[in-house]
Amino acid sequence: MENNNGTGASNQEDIYSLVDEKISSDTDFQTEIETLSDEDKETKLSEKKTELIKQEYATIAKQAKKDAELADNYKIRAEKAERTPKESKKSDELDYGQKAYLVANDIKSADEIKLVQTVMKDTGKTLEQVLESKYFQAELKEKRDLKVTDEATPTNSKRSNQGVKDSVDYWIAKGELPEDRELKMKVIAARRAKDGGGNPFRK
Repeated sequence: MENNNGTGASNQEDIYSLVDEKISSDTDFQTEIETLSDEDKETKLSEKKTELIKQEYATIAKQAKKDAELADNYKIRAEKAERTPKESKKSDELDYGQKAYLVANDIKSADEIKLVQTVMKDTGKTLEQVLESKYFQAELKEKRDLKVTDEATPTNSKRSNQGVKDSVDYWIAKGELPEDRELKMKVIAARRAKDGGGNPFRK
């Protein structure tokens, strides 16, 4: 009879039963002892049983050690899982090393740093992966272009131009996408309709 793990007997009675089954099914051993005298046969059987019993106990001990190691691993994982939520609740603020990395990549303004943090949070990517992504580079370029446009526009005309910037036609003509999500979707839909379902970013 095997234990739940299928590696051997679970107690002494089961071990003896299992050993008897193995000896009975061992045709080579049965053939070997057929020609022996009763006394020699008993000796051989006793030696064989002792050998198999030792093997079974060794198997049980090995499995017990394996189970203990497995239990320890589960315990370590459980403890780590309990700590992880607490660690994940830390601020989304970038550390000094990450900020220095951004500065080295010419990303210094608060709104650009905020864009980096947003993309990192939304995508789960590392800082390096975000900076290398085409999506981020496109968003960064769009933000910088808009900033240049705003700075070049006279103050008295900015308010009058705001209504134009809120129109779909303005952004289609500009060949870019607005930051406003709802307006962005309208621009994409309009470009698709205009291009007959083609690439909405094709100029």
